Amino acid sequence: MNKTLFGTLLGTLLIAGCSSQPAPTETIADIPLGPVKQVPGEFNRESLYQLLRAEMSGQRRQYDEALTIYLEQARSTRDPAVAERATRIAQYLQRPDEMLEAARLWIDADPTNPEPYQLASGLLLHQGNYAAALPLMEQAMSADSRQALALLSSQADSMSPPVLEAYVTMIGRLLARNPDDTNLLLTRAQLLKQLDRTDAALADFDHVLRLDPDNIDAVMLKAELLRLNDRSREALKLVRPYQQRLGDNRQLQVLHVQLLFESDAGPQAVRAAQELTRRFPDDHQLHYYLALLMLENDRLDDSRDALETLLRTEPDNTAPYFYLGYIAQTRGEKEKAIEYFSRVEEGPNLFQAYARTLNLLDRDEDLARIAVILEDARARFPELATRFYILQAEWLNLHDHREDAVALLDEAIEVEGEEVSLLYTRAMLIEPDNFVQMERDLRQVLEIEPDNASALNALGYTLTVHTQRYNEALDLIQQALALKPDDPAILDSMGWVLFKLERLDESIGYLQRAYESFPDPEVASHLIRAYWADGQRNRARELLEVHLGEDPQNEHLREAVEFMGVR
Repeated sequence: MNKTLFGTLLGTLLIAGCSSQPAPTETIADIPLGPVKQVPGEFNRESLYQLLRAEMSGQRRQYDEALTIYLEQARSTRDPAVAERATRIAQYLQRPDEMLEAARLWIDADPTNPEPYQLASGLLLHQGNYAAALPLMEQAMSADSRQALALLSSQADSMSPPVLEAYVTMIGRLLARNPDDTNLLLTRAQLLKQLDRTDAALADFDHVLRLDPDNIDAVMLKAELLRLNDRSREALKLVRPYQQRLGDNRQLQVLHVQLLFESDAGPQAVRAAQELTRRFPDDHQLHYYLALLMLENDRLDDSRDALETLLRTEPDNTAPYFYLGYIAQTRGEKEKAIEYFSRVEEGPNLFQAYARTLNLLDRDEDLARIAVILEDARARFPELATRFYILQAEWLNLHDHREDAVALLDEAIEVEGEEVSLLYTRAMLIEPDNFVQMERDLRQVLEIEPDNASALNALGYTLTVHTQRYNEALDLIQQALALKPDDPAILDSMGWVLFKLERLDESIGYLQRAYESFPDPEVASHLIRAYWADGQRNRARELLEVHLGEDPQNEHLREAVEFMGVR
């Protein structure tokens, strides 16, 4: 049964059911009905009854029930209209599994219709199942490529090289049938860009521009690719004539400013940026971006002027104060920087403004001032109170006030509750002096977050250092490593506990991996001792000499020297 007939039938039945007047009652004899036989593509009395149920469920907003019935009927009738209805309801309910099944049923029932291919391939692309989307995408693009290609381009940076190659090949097949399809060429160029096949991508962009010299997408994408390959002057030459003609294209104008900066034409870039702000006086987001672009390119005075202008036109936006503080800090204007940072009241740089303030206040005499600043910050921004406590504790510890830092964290835990970051920070600060409390804090963290890899590793490592509970430590570190298999700190802990267990071959393997990722003196000292214990004396000496030459007073390296002397 076709879609039109299905819709007409349902509409007729529903209208009749809603509009007819009650008929006089009379006795009607029961008529025995034969068994229902399901024939794909045809409706029987059971199907019609179930579809009416589904429609009534939809009218009552019982959408889950309607979807269940429509899916069952799509499977049994194989009717494209029923499958489409199921797909639409699943799409509305944001039920991806049911939507994909319904779309596949729709494809089976109506294989020449591109729409279910588009819906199914789009869903698979969003889910990252690029290989499964590939054949459906090709079918979708055979009829209407624009929407499918836009989706494909948006997902390109998430695809692996083999999948990208497969899509490039697919687009090549489509281009063989229609070699001048600019949408196909633009999409292939973007996939080739992701594969670092720059010359091939540029060739596709050039092909588009020969076919359509005013294709601004091709101009922008080609210019961006040239810029990424340190060919900004070529990109600028490409963009300039379009920039002069298309003054209202803000994206193009911003790209022009970027290219001027990257072509060492700073004064021209600043003039172009200032012209943009005059041309678009109400686009504060554009003004903000251009101010930051000038700051990024060390045009501090011009950036400061732009930020101050923005504050005059948009006084409720305090975000520019952060960058004014950064400019003042760069110039060594400490108090001015602190004043600017103190005026940031919102946005992603709010906490960073306080962190930079503490970096500027780096003397013991600043301790009381910092306490006042952060007490006020916790009162003004209670949602950040925990982070402010930790920031202050870290400052105290860094400036040799560890006891005060621990006392502050005690206060924070009493006020804020046993919050994971507070417990973990206190554990790290008290570890040398109070192992019992440190272990208690870390176990409390793990009770709250059993899969906290940092806490698992910290507890395992400190057990290795302060006790002989090596097997218990090994179990904790193994759990941490399962969560973060490439973390150099955890690899180092694993190597060190295996060293303590005298499993030297395994220990050296982990320590070498940790050292390759993070060659700091502590990791090096562990690897030196493992080499020495394993009889690899020359390797141990060579590594020790390298690091002693860089940091002869490092305590971890001195421990390694002592170990080698004992051995």
